Amino acid sequence: AQELRQAQQSHEALTYKLARYQRLHAVAEQLVRLVELETIAQLAVEQAFALIGKSEACLLLLADKPRQALALRASKRGEGLSPIQMKLGDQFDHYVVRTQRPLLVNDVRRDFRFTASAATDRPISSVIACPITIGETVEGVLRLDSVRPQAYTQDDLRFLDILLDLLNTALANARLFAQTQQLAITDGLTDLYRRQPFLEQLAREVARASRSRESLAVMMLDIDHFKRYNDTYGHSAGDLILKAVASLMRKTIPPDGICARYGGEEFAIVLPKASKAVGTEIADRLRQSVEAHVRPMGSGQRDAVTVSVGVATFPEDAQSDLELIRRSDQRLYHAKRSGRNQVCST
Repeated sequence: AQELRQAQQSHEALTYKLARYQRLHAVAEQLVRLVELETIAQLAVEQAFALIGKSEACLLLLADKPRQALALRASKRGEGLSPIQMKLGDQFDHYVVRTQRPLLVNDVRRDFRFTASAATDRPISSVIACPITIGETVEGVLRLDSVRPQAYTQDDLRFLDILLDLLNTALANARLFAQTQQLAITDGLTDLYRRQPFLEQLAREVARASRSRESLAVMMLDIDHFKRYNDTYGHSAGDLILKAVASLMRKTIPPDGICARYGGEEFAIVLPKASKAVGTEIADRLRQSVEAHVRPMGSGQRDAVTVSVGVATFPEDAQSDLELIRRSDQRLYHAKRSGRNQVCST
C-alpha cells in the first residue's frame, strides 16, 4: 500500500511538472508574437501567477531612470484582493537587482538579509523573484509573494527562471522593435520627427482642435544663409548648426509641442492650444535664442546663426492641416524677403 501511494505521488508530481512545461511552451509561443512592452509585461505576470500558484500577488517592476527607482509596470492579484496600482521597488526587489540573482525567501521575518520592516507594505511571509535582464543589464524584477511561510520551493524558482529567460528575450525584441519604429519616424541627425510622421501628427492635432474648438499654431522655420555656412565652414559645421537649432527648439517649445525637421534646413512646429499671440511670442523667443547661442564651428563669436519663422493659426488663418502648412510657409518666405531673422504671423 505504501509503495502504491509513493507511485501515485510520483505520478502526480510528474503530471504537475509536465503541465508546467506545457504552460511554458504555450507562453513561449505567445511571447514571440508580441512587440509591445505593456502587453508582454501583463502576459508575464498572469502566466507567472498561474505557473507558480500559491501567491497573493505577482509584480513586474522595471527601472524608471528619471526617478532612479524600480516602478511597477504590471501586476496580478489573487481573486477577491484589490489590485496594486502603484508600487516602487522594496528591499526584496533591490536585493535581486544588486545581486543579479534569483531570490527565494520562505520567512521574511527570520531572514537575516532583510530588516523587520521589509513586509510593512502589506502582509508578506514568502517571496520568490528573478532579475529581468536585457542584454547584459539588469532592468527589473519579476516577483511573487505570499502571506504563508514556506510557500515556495526550489522547483518553483527553477520554473520561474525558465519563464524569465523567455521574458528577457521578448523584452529585448520589444526594445529593438521600438528603436526601429523610432528610427522610422525620427530624423537621424536632429532626433526630431521626419516630415511624413509630422504631417500625420498635425492632421490628428487639427482634428482634435476642431472637435474641442481650440486654437492651434503652426510654425515653419528656416535657417538663414545656411548654404553659405556649409560652403564656408563645411558640411560637418552645417550638421552641428542643425543639431544646435533642434536642441533649442526642444528647450523652447512647450512639452505638448511637436517638432520636425521638415527638409534640409527647414523645420516645422505644432503648438496645440496656442493662439496667434502665444505662437508668435514662442517663435520670437526661439529666434532670439538661436541668434544668441548658435555659431558655426570655428567662427568664435562672429557670424551669428539666425532663423526666419512663419506662423499660422487654426482656425483664424486656415481650417485644414495642409492649408496651415501653406500659410505658415508663405509667411516664412515673407520674413526672409523682409530681411531675415524675424517672425511673420500676418
